[in-house]
Amino acid sequence: METKEIIDALQMKRSLIRISHEIIEHNRGVEDIVLIGIKTRGEILARRLADIICNVEDISVPCFGEMIGKSPIPCRWNPCR
Repeated sequence: METKEIIDALQMKRSLIRISHEIIEHNRGVEDIVLIGIKTRGEILARRLADIICNVEDISVPCFGEMIGKSPIPCRWNPCR
């Protein structure tokens, strides 16, 4: 089976940076933001976005992993703590 790369690492990084900036711009800052990702891949994405936002704004953004049908479980990793 042949595999095809849809997006490379550099394009992914640029996309996540742009998404992070859009989150900041749309919300006029990050003081009242919480990122929640659906376990397991969505949680990884939420962590990466939280890390980028922290680097840009120097503010810790709460990050949670959510299992569908269960209560939120805090990420074990928060970039600015």
